Amino acid sequence: MDQIKFSKKNSPKVLPPSTKLTLLIIAVVFFSIKTCTAVAMAADKFPIAIVNLLLNEDTNLNYYLNDYQLELTDYKEAPLRPASPKYVLASNDGVNFEFRGKPGKTNYYFARVKGSNSTSQIAFYMVESSTPGLYRNPRPIRLSDKDSMGSSFDTIKFRDEDTLTTTISAAGEGVVASKSIMLDKGEFASCGISIFFSDATRVKNNMSELNWVNAGYQEFSNSAGNEANPDHIIMRNFIKEAGDNTDANGEADFLHFTSHGDHDGRLVDNDSPWGEDIIIRPSEINTDQDMNSDIEWVFINACSTLDQDDTGLENWMGVLKGTIHPVHGLLGFYEPVSADLSVEIDSFFSRLGSSESPETYLNAFFNAMTSGSSDEPCAMVAHVENIDDTLKVLTQDSSTSRYRYYWYNLASFIDKSKDDIIIETADGTSVASKVNLDSFDYKNIKSVILKQKKFSTYPDNYQQTKLKCGMVILNSGEKIANKNQDEFTALAKAEAALTGSFGPLPDDAYGPQSGSLKMQDFTWQDNYALRSDEIVDIARTFKYTHYINGIPVVGDMLAATISGNEVIKLKGNWHEYVSIAETSDITPENEKILAASAALDYALTGLKSETDVKAKNAGSPTLEEAELCYYGLQNDSEVKTYLPTWRFRFKENNKLKNVFVDAYSGEIHPDKEISEAFSRVD
Repeated sequence: MDQIKFSKKNSPKVLPPSTKLTLLIIAVVFFSIKTCTAVAMAADKFPIAIVNLLLNEDTNLNYYLNDYQLELTDYKEAPLRPASPKYVLASNDGVNFEFRGKPGKTNYYFARVKGSNSTSQIAFYMVESSTPGLYRNPRPIRLSDKDSMGSSFDTIKFRDEDTLTTTISAAGEGVVASKSIMLDKGEFASCGISIFFSDATRVKNNMSELNWVNAGYQEFSNSAGNEANPDHIIMRNFIKEAGDNTDANGEADFLHFTSHGDHDGRLVDNDSPWGEDIIIRPSEINTDQDMNSDIEWVFINACSTLDQDDTGLENWMGVLKGTIHPVHGLLGFYEPVSADLSVEIDSFFSRLGSSESPETYLNAFFNAMTSGSSDEPCAMVAHVENIDDTLKVLTQDSSTSRYRYYWYNLASFIDKSKDDIIIETADGTSVASKVNLDSFDYKNIKSVILKQKKFSTYPDNYQQTKLKCGMVILNSGEKIANKNQDEFTALAKAEAALTGSFGPLPDDAYGPQSGSLKMQDFTWQDNYALRSDEIVDIARTFKYTHYINGIPVVGDMLAATISGNEVIKLKGNWHEYVSIAETSDITPENEKILAASAALDYALTGLKSETDVKAKNAGSPTLEEAELCYYGLQNDSEVKTYLPTWRFRFKENNKLKNVFVDAYSGEIHPDKEISEAFSRVD
């Protein structure tokens, strides 16, 4: 180890031991103040490692994000809390640092910056700012896959959660300051089987817009569960290693994958008999080597995989038991989910990446999955210590056994009591159904003209309401017990909030329907069994829907969510009746609407045309719901024509799919168009 010598040159005699000790103490103190300036005082020696420890805690050197408004820090190791980064940086974020030194020095303070996984470094002279003695790096430093110096910014090679170290030397003085900080380069990975790959693309596009680094984006075949298919092992490894796991990227921070799922947590493909060809089971993810170096959040975009009533939740919670840097939380579903989540995914990332009021992962996911025209059975589980994570600011990694589980209970929206009946279609296909189509007795139903309702008080439309309906209850600082509420009290508050914001409830409003956000804390025992605390209803949603002549208007609703004594979410979208539509190509004169059974034939034809990629032995669809509704044509005016349309809701291979059939022509109207019409405000 290098040592610093002290000279005896000016000593007339040998000093006694006590005097030597005194001089040594003075020398150490003086050395610490001068930070690595060699001082000739005595011949005794002491190791420089002591000085390095002091330098790494140098308060004269500080890191900042972009414009110096936010000082960057990290988390130090604590009991059951490993050292970890606090901030996640996008590819366009810049790290800056400033050092307080002697004023008026040009080309005097020289900085060397290095990532702990890099074999090289960047170096430059510090530049004095307008404040005398305050020196800054000349260009922002971005986290990248290589070390380089440029004209507008420099880059440092960073992989996973890495440590950035800056050492500053002064001319003739040596090292005067040194400081390290853990940071995280924001990386995502997204994959899925072909039939649902559009969701994976949606995630990739949103994350790219947020300037996160692409650590893996891949489409796999619909038979990826077949062990003979090369995609089988590749998709498994993609999930286990959180992306392509290259030297440049390592493990992604955010992982999304989509496929079919089952209540025990398994992921299955599309082409095999149901449940036979398994892509991966959560028990096959070994957190001693998988998902343990960088990943924080996992989006399991598959039906029923986080089911608390089966073994799905318990099996996936094993992934949260990483041994190095444990996964912070899981986002998913406890029951079958809609096949197309494009609108919800866009909403999720819009909320996460908001520059004005970014929401936590949990809040953003819940709000996105319950803010569209239909509510999805979302479920979320996380370490209690990590539920405040946002896209850019993380909580410290946790190795404790305390977890919190949230799920949105849709039992009051779904009738599970009906037994299946068998319907024979025109082409001889047998379809299981929970709906007796012969019970419908609609005859001459005309299209109607509706006008967008403008609300006189805040919020004045759905879009403004949507932007201001963030959940504020899913955080570790809440006293959850105080959120428990009875349904009647919550309903009274909801109705008061709705009438106060939107005016008196319209005469053609039907409801309310209700749903509740439930929460349960878990601890993990040695035998991996779950021991649960009390289930708490922390929020209730009440929704009124719009009916004209007994027929629902797709997309119209008034809804309020209540938590404790607070109104935390309002949604409003409504159209007022104007008149019967005049006869035209889309509203034929004296033409009867299609019978439900005839419309079902069109629906099945449309469903089959979308799923030609499926094998013959893929699961057959079950008709879960059928109703005649008014479907609004997409246009840019406040006044719209709404057509009588049959809506069929199928469940196929545990995924839900809406098919809208024009009740006059049999034309298929896209489900996506309904969602966009609902989200758009004219």
